[in-house]
Amino acid sequence: MIIDAHCYLSRELPPAELLRVMDEGGVNRTVLFAEAVEPPPAEVPTRLLLSALGPICRARYNRLVEKRDPCPEAGPSDWCGTADRPDNEEVAEAVAAHPDRFIGFVFINPADPQHPDIMELYLESGFKGVKVHPWLHGFNVERELFLAAKRCGELGVPVLLHLGGSRPTGLSVIDLADRLPATSFILAHAGLPYYSALWRAARLRPNIYFDLSGPYMSAELLRVVASNVPPGRLLFASGGPHGLRLPEGGHSYSAVRSWIEALPLPGAALEAILGGNLRRILSLDDDARRREEVRARLVGASGTPGDR
Repeated sequence: MIIDAHCYLSRELPPAELLRVMDEGGVNRTVLFAEAVEPPPAEVPTRLLLSALGPICRARYNRLVEKRDPCPEAGPSDWCGTADRPDNEEVAEAVAAHPDRFIGFVFINPADPQHPDIMELYLESGFKGVKVHPWLHGFNVERELFLAAKRCGELGVPVLLHLGGSRPTGLSVIDLADRLPATSFILAHAGLPYYSALWRAARLRPNIYFDLSGPYMSAELLRVVASNVPPGRLLFASGGPHGLRLPEGGHSYSAVRSWIEALPLPGAALEAILGGNLRRILSLDDDARRREEVRARLVGASGTPGDR
């Protein structure tokens, strides 16, 4: 089973169109969360984050936060902020309509006083994880996310973070992971913008994972990640709709899948990255077994046609 671990439900790529793109790309399931608008990838020279210029590039990355302004009429390539309270209801509707294809993650803002209730509501409804964006919402990861992340560990669901460029919004996730070993932390875009520092930290922390989503990813960067991080910590992800865009228009999984499949790794490792790791983190196999058990009990209670 191939699972996309990171995709926004967007006006650019609504559910019906996303399902078509998934079918064409051979993707079975996709993690969905509420829409947020990202900066153009050209603003962040990601290849230089691995060089001696890394600190300068991180400073540039962090300064982008200061530019954000509400722009609801912006086009898909424009940079603007996101809502203080992301709208999770459209995601809930998409998941309810296609429960075998879409996996809901509730998008919360720890600065919102209602975020604990929002998180509990959607997790109780069947969502499988929590999405937070320290960059867009500008919160201190270790301090302000602690209670929500602790609750996620109690419930057995992961937290997916798109980190910011300052230590409070970025590297402090390492301290949080140390304090909450029962919580799984998925760092978006291979740990942008800290890369090597987070890859080293993850070797000693089994609760840190990396999704490999665009638009910041490339085949070259993916090879570097895979040479520094065990395959059991890596998750196939598109970063859609942004990471699925084609230069000529439209959307496709062709590039992001080809980058994974070209890695010099054994077949079992590639299968784990493409879906097995996320299935384990989200306990999807346990869910499938429970559904089969319930179905068997229902059949047993009603009898089969041959019993009548």
